[in-house]
Formats: sequence, structure tokens, C-alpha cells
Amino acid sequence: LSLSLYAVHDVVNHGSITSAGNLSIFAGGSIYNGLPAGLSGTPPVMQALQNLNMTAGSGAITNSGIIAAITGNINVANQ
Repeated sequence: LSLSLYAVHDVVNHGSITSAGNLSIFAGGSIYNGLPAGLSGTPPVMQALQNLNMTAGSGAITNSGIIAAITGNINVANQ
């Protein structure tokens, strides 16, 4: 089962966004995968079993967690 996530502004992940198929994330602004400033703990995860596609309208993708495509590719684009 694939998952597509669309946001008019930013996509902010402090936990887990996963898919048993493809994962596609489209943000009109930026994509942020990390813990809030000053917090420590388990790193946030964006993971797909197949392909992981990320498109950020502002072109800003920030990662301080885990971004993974287990059996596929990670594709990044900006608009």
C-alpha cells in the first residue's frame, strides 16, 4: 500500500512516516525530518519499502533523522 502526503505549506516530521509501498511527500514549502530544537530521543523516520519521493516547493529539505527506501530509490526534487 503506497502513501502520498500533500501539504500546501511545510511538512514537519518529528516521529514516523512510513509506507509498505511507495512514499511520496509533496510540500508547497519545505520538508523537515528531525526532532525539535533542544530535544533528544529516537530520530524521526521517513521510510518506504519501495521508492521514496520528496518534492519541496521552496527547495529546502532538512534531515537530522532517517530517510530510507528499503528496496527502491530516494528521489528529491524542488519546484
